[in-house]
Amino acid sequence: MKRTMKAVILAVIAAAGSISLSSCGKPLTPIDPFEKLEVTFTGISGYTGSVETNDPEYEGSKYIYYYCPQSDDVLSNGDTITMGVNVVAEDLKKIGYKVEQDTKEYTVQGLPEIPDELTEAEVSELSEELNLHQLYSSGAEPAVGDEFKPDPSWDRIFTPEDEEDINQRLYHGDWKYEQISDMDIDSSKYKVWKDKNNVYDLFYVVYHRDITLKCTAVDEFAAEDENAPSVGDTVSFTWYYGAYRTGFCKENGAFADCEEAQISSSMTFSQSSSQEIVIEDMESIAPNNCDCIISKEY
Repeated sequence: MKRTMKAVILAVIAAAGSISLSSCGKPLTPIDPFEKLEVTFTGISGYTGSVETNDPEYEGSKYIYYYCPQSDDVLSNGDTITMGVNVVAEDLKKIGYKVEQDTKEYTVQGLPEIPDELTEAEVSELSEELNLHQLYSSGAEPAVGDEFKPDPSWDRIFTPEDEEDINQRLYHGDWKYEQISDMDIDSSKYKVWKDKNNVYDLFYVVYHRDITLKCTAVDEFAAEDENAPSVGDTVSFTWYYGAYRTGFCKENGAFADCEEAQISSSMTFSQSSSQEIVIEDMESIAPNNCDCIISKEY
């Protein structure tokens, strides 16, 4: 019997010790610090994904401080983060509260994804969207019989390698289009850049068409230049055109609308008889101080 009574007394003491009491001897009210905490994820999965939280207010919140060990990590959909709290327990106890749960896990979800590759349908859709309807600064689609009105900057259109064969001959003559081939896609490229805070994507298309010009008249100085054309002469060359579209992020595929406005949705063209020059122009659109993380040719 003595042993039984002793066991009962010890049990009562242990139970009493497990009850948290305020300074007045009343039981402390438990607080769930995560009940009003709003955890959201922003950025782009795997590249700029980050966590953001609100600053919840409730009785005793001024004694509770939130932290996240993964706050400096780049987050991807499916990752798990742990929100924790540091508590000024004595001050919280004085107003009659206690915190029972000091950590809670959250799963990263809902971040836009950037695919490593575009699908054939996406490439086709973007190429069609960037299909050039206005190939010249005049805004007119050329037709056979039209006067040839190139860009005012000869160097911009014809490369030094073209100078003897094309530039000098064109300089002294009036020309019209004699033949214009259909415009075809020569190459496309999808690139993604990343800086500290953002991800930028770019899709560009390089088109080409074959052109033949016919000299309809020569100027008064043609006789003084051995490279000058004669009436009826023809010059043929391939002309390349580039168009691009670039933006901030992706959702549900190629260049879908996203919450952040695109930095541009441009159809600015590059024109040259050199494919290399057009491609160089297209690739120069990259934002400053960015690293290329995806580069895929199509």
